[in-house]
Amino acid sequence: MNHLVAYVPVLHEGYAKLFKKHGGTIYLVGPEFVSEEFPRLIRDLRQLSVSDMVRAVQGLEIFEHVEVLTKEVMEKLQKEKATIIMPDEEISHELAPKYFSDCSITYENVFLRWDKPITLRETIVSPNRVISTKELDKKFIQLAKQEAQKSGDWWRQIGVVAVRDGEVLFTDHNRNLPTEYNLHAVGNPRDNFDAGEHPEIYPTIHGEASVVAQAARTGVSLNGAEVYVTTFPCANCARLLAEAGVVKVYYKDGYSMLDAEDIFKANNIEVVLVQDAKKS
Repeated sequence: MNHLVAYVPVLHEGYAKLFKKHGGTIYLVGPEFVSEEFPRLIRDLRQLSVSDMVRAVQGLEIFEHVEVLTKEVMEKLQKEKATIIMPDEEISHELAPKYFSDCSITYENVFLRWDKPITLRETIVSPNRVISTKELDKKFIQLAKQEAQKSGDWWRQIGVVAVRDGEVLFTDHNRNLPTEYNLHAVGNPRDNFDAGEHPEIYPTIHGEASVVAQAARTGVSLNGAEVYVTTFPCANCARLLAEAGVVKVYYKDGYSMLDAEDIFKANNIEVVLVQDAKKS
């Protein structure tokens, strides 16, 4: 008898097709494994509790038996050397060798949700940086922080202010596209990663990119401008700022992939950390 083992945070047509293909018995990966092994998955605001999901899957009337996959159940399947079918995704490949080493595993090649291996880590910005405690710089950083509060991204809010000769040119923040409500409908692929990991994967337009777009749309050059940002820019935004001719980047908090800082150095863009007071 085949046993389908799957992490099912939400129901959609992809899961329904998988269920209909295999039927029989399904074990839903329980919260004890998810919270222990993949705590970042808890960020998915769409997910149902596992008890609600059991009832929802039962309501489809596809399976003869629906059960939560607890450690006790995993031990039973391992002892029986059961034949197990799992979606070909990260959480399955974590489960199988750890709990089902004596079982026959078949990975079903099906796309059900955003899932990528974690390979890149957070990098601290170089300590060899200029530090500013000037009131004007703190003023613009404070303006960027106020702009960040407008962001609808619950995980990270970033504000950006472009300035030339002490005059504000543009302000913006990271925004979901096509609308601020899009993630509530389709979920967020960034839920699979921690801060600093795979910064190239995001469903939003970053504040820095939006500021560059505003400048292009209105015909205002950013050549020679300075940019204040609440969080150190990602590599993609670093490239945009460099190509736009920005000469200084001020930031409040530092998480960065190393190549972002290298891009600034290669383009002679000065990076300044704004602090409330100099640290002794």
